[in-house]
Amino acid sequence: MIESSTMTIETTNKVIPSTVTTKTTNMIKSSSVTTKTTTQQFTTIASNPTTEGIPSVGPWGIFFGYAYCPAKTWAYGFQQRVQPAQYERDDTALNAVRLFCQEKNGTDSYAISSYDGRWGDWGDVVYCNTTNNSFMYYAVFKIEDYQYGGDDTSANDFKSRCWNGTTSSGEYLQATNGQVWGSWKNGTDCAQGSAICGINTKFEGSNSDNAAMNGAFFACCSL
Repeated sequence: MIESSTMTIETTNKVIPSTVTTKTTNMIKSSSVTTKTTTQQFTTIASNPTTEGIPSVGPWGIFFGYAYCPAKTWAYGFQQRVQPAQYERDDTALNAVRLFCQEKNGTDSYAISSYDGRWGDWGDVVYCNTTNNSFMYYAVFKIEDYQYGGDDTSANDFKSRCWNGTTSSGEYLQATNGQVWGSWKNGTDCAQGSAICGINTKFEGSNSDNAAMNGAFFACCSL
């Protein structure tokens, strides 16, 4: 069942129409795993966030509101939507990050998204090591700075790290379809004993030069 409504969001100099999707059920396939997932957008709070992770984000766009993992689940993987290089046309690079949430026993998986973006293709899902009850606790974006009349793309890539609440995997969890422009900015991590459980996407998409996803803030919940 899909429930939707249409809203208009006003900013200083533009109006962005968007469709709010509250719940859809679909099948999402990676290169090696097919998982039944439930995609939720603009969900009411289902978990109990303890802190908010605020990495560096780009200067354009609006926040679309938090989408949360269901209670007693945390993000253990992600998928990102990226537009390939457009050469002489407008580049938007990173358009969306979708989190995959799971219980500690691994029985159910849910995909959540604050906003799915407008341009580009979804890449493969990348996962933490689930045998160690590992969940995402760190977030950082690769962001292109203002181009002063050139083509602005803002966020180009995203990466995370995983842990069991105390011991980090040490290596980055990163997809392979990120774009090339910009540099890695300041990241954020959850407090010990917690992991990422929600995402609030910042997106700009109504100008002749669209920067698309500018980044996101993240909710952390106790494990």
